[in-house]
Amino acid sequence: MRKILTGLAYGSAYGVVYSVSLLPMPILYGFSRAMYALSYRVVGYRRAVVIQNISRSFPEKNYAEVRAVVKRFYAGFTASLAEMVKSISISPRRLDAKLTFIGLERLSGVVAEGRNVIACMGHCGNWEMLNQPAYHFSGMEKLARASGSAVVYLHILPSAKGHYTIVCAPFCVDAGASAEGEITRQYIRRLTDNIKEVPHGWLWSHRRWK
Repeated sequence: MRKILTGLAYGSAYGVVYSVSLLPMPILYGFSRAMYALSYRVVGYRRAVVIQNISRSFPEKNYAEVRAVVKRFYAGFTASLAEMVKSISISPRRLDAKLTFIGLERLSGVVAEGRNVIACMGHCGNWEMLNQPAYHFSGMEKLARASGSAVVYLHILPSAKGHYTIVCAPFCVDAGASAEGEITRQYIRRLTDNIKEVPHGWLWSHRRWK
């Protein structure tokens, strides 16, 4: 009975979200602006955590600059939620039109050889440094070295509202021949540069540093 009730609850929730995803994107963005006002201005959802994380990660920024990043983070975060909802029902053709890949041809040689390629980006297991010491999981590097894979970093940049450019940046041709820890260090450097380039695009609302 419990499984049946859980299934009904999940199905009902999914049905509601799917129905909402069918709304035109301008309407969903309208909802996201209302969510921004509510989460940032009214409720202040984890605002102290966000301010602390950004201030510590970018000590060179003054208060006005930190506040600007904080506001853009909340606006971008709620807009991303709207885009995630839309992704439930969007057609593959329309989704492809929102993504532009650059540099995929740089992997053609590796793919032609029938070798594995591991792509890494934000949220794949590592916590950034960003002027603060942090622990790092090495699972991605261990997998790459064990399989002798090529490793590529996907540098994601917003190009327009709801559109993204993904730059393919290979940084290791054969992980099996790399020194221990080198892949993780290079990944951290690239991800840190990515965050610095678009600071408001990172998820600052979690307590990343203890």
